[in-house]
This record gives sequence, structure tokens and C-alpha cells, in this order.
Amino acid sequence: MTTPPVSIHRQADEVELAALNERGHLERLRALTGRQRRSEHEMEAAERRIPILEAAARTLRWVQRHEAELRERFGLGRGEAA
Repeated sequence: MTTPPVSIHRQADEVELAALNERGHLERLRALTGRQRRSEHEMEAAERRIPILEAAARTLRWVQRHEAELRERFGLGRGEAA
């Protein structure tokens, strides 16, 4: 079964949502770490993921804004996957 292509806009939305969820998770980890219920390692891992997700979202938004130009430059039609 083939999965239909996911728009750049949808991908950016989902990555932004993942970053937001990770921020909420980080706040919860901070509270649990303070009570020694979670390790510092888990909190540090979450702290590292947030800027990566935010950078990915910014990249996808840039691609979204320049989609027409990129498709023209690489000879892709609207229905073709990049």
C-alpha cells in the first residue's frame, strides 16, 4: 500500500507540534527530576531534541515559502514528490 504524499505545510505543522509536545514533556521531566523520580539523562535528552525539532520546523517553513521556486528549479510539477 502506498502512502499519499504529505504536504510541506502538514509536515511543518507536525514538527512544530512535536516540538511543543517535547517542551511540555521537558517541563514534566524537570519537575520529576527535582523529586528524584526521573534521571537527569532523560531531561538532558529532551533538552537536546527541542532545538533540533525547532530547526527542522524552520527549514520546512522556508521550503514551504519557496516551494514554487524550488519546484521550478528542479523541474518538479505540483503532484510530484520532491
